Amino acid sequence: MLKFFSNVKILFIIGAIFFLATSCSEDGEEVTSAKLVGTWTITNVTLGDVGGMSMTGFISDMMGISEVQAAILAPILETTMLSQYTGNIEFKDNMTYLMKIAGEDDDGTWSLNSAGDKIILDGGTVDEQIIEIVSLKNDVLVLALSVTELTDMDDDPGTADIPLDLSLEMTLAK
Repeated sequence: MLKFFSNVKILFIIGAIFFLATSCSEDGEEVTSAKLVGTWTITNVTLGDVGGMSMTGFISDMMGISEVQAAILAPILETTMLSQYTGNIEFKDNMTYLMKIAGEDDDGTWSLNSAGDKIILDGGTVDEQIIEIVSLKNDVLVLALSVTELTDMDDDPGTADIPLDLSLEMTLAK
């Protein structure tokens, strides 16, 4: 019973540290719509999880191979997946955006929520996407988002592509 309480205490301390680290904005700028206006180029993308698992765990589970074998394949697959996230996003002052990512263009409307911590693309539509603003500092914008990609896991056109949930952290520079 004592071990359970010490684990809960450790989790509480970790949670408190995470809350303080993520809620302090001293090292970032206050985010306003005006500060987002401009063209932002994607400089780095980091993959969080895939289908709720690490890339290694996902590959191991999906392909039925060992974690060691999956760890060899994971960097290759991750690099391939992340290579599609190149390009830029232009936030215009008329609250529209133009996105050019992986050679594809997309446009729509954007807004900033009242707390200044989320960008809403195409709000109120079936295409609505909510993107968390992790930080904005010295013309470097860090965003966190979750996307669902239809992925062909077996290169067989006869089998259906599967929806793959990805969490990404994207760094952009103005």
